[in-house]
Amino acid sequence: MTLASVGLGIAGSAGNFVQQSAYSSAMRQNAASSYMADTHQLNDRQMQEQAASAQRGQQMQREDFAAQSTAQTAAGEAGVGGLSTQGLLNDLASQQAMRESTNSANLDMTLNQLQEQKMGAGVQMQSRINSAPPPSMAGLLIQVGGDAVGGYDQYQSRTNPNWGGIYPMGYRTGGYGIRPNG
Repeated sequence: MTLASVGLGIAGSAGNFVQQSAYSSAMRQNAASSYMADTHQLNDRQMQEQAASAQRGQQMQREDFAAQSTAQTAAGEAGVGGLSTQGLLNDLASQQAMRESTNSANLDMTLNQLQEQKMGAGVQMQSRINSAPPPSMAGLLIQVGGDAVGGYDQYQSRTNPNWGGIYPMGYRTGGYGIRPNG
């Protein structure tokens, strides 16, 4: 009976080890899949933001060219020219440059934010992996060894009337390990 209980204990320990290994592996795979999906989505968003910024820039250029053309046409029809017309055109060009600069700065900030989100996804992946570490082979061996020693102790206690236990007389066990009586 003792040998059977030791065998069951060892089999249970090995079964737990296999289950923990499978769980840890599944968590790793799920974390990696989630990370890949997150970064793919963020990469798509980056490309969309870049395309939208380029479209806004093109639209601003069209609007600015139209405004310059309108100003030149109106000045020509009114017979106005010289410095006042050039000043108006320079002001329109300055406004265009300011809008393009703002558009570019907004894109840079958005892309930086998306890059930070990618880094956060990487940290989240590592956290998920760390939450289910693989089981320790040393822990398994210690548990199996403990089961074997316990089984041996039970066997000796049943078959040897002089058996005093695993620990020699004069030693005791407790919350702080094996230590001499005293």
